[in-house]
Amino acid sequence: MKKQELLKQTNPYLTKSEIDRLLRANEDSILAANPDIVKNREKRIKLGLDLQGGMRVVLEVNTGKLLEKLAKILMRFSGMFWQKHRKNRKEQTNR
Repeated sequence: MKKQELLKQTNPYLTKSEIDRLLRANEDSILAANPDIVKNREKRIKLGLDLQGGMRVVLEVNTGKLLEKLAKILMRFSGMFWQKHRKNRKEQTNR
């Protein structure tokens, strides 16, 4: 019987991706116990992100515009707040 089928029978709640992940982890632990593989992993060259195919993103923020927009939003919000506050106060005094 295959390992996947055995895992599925003993743990029917596992999804296929979970079963695959468990099997990969098991294989990795077996490989990690092999002294030859451990020795070879220590010898391999470590590549930086630029050589691994990574990417770099640089974002630029116009802080002047950002602060201007935030100020407008705050002014609008505070205006709405004070309108609601006055309306509530009037309703409370009319009771």
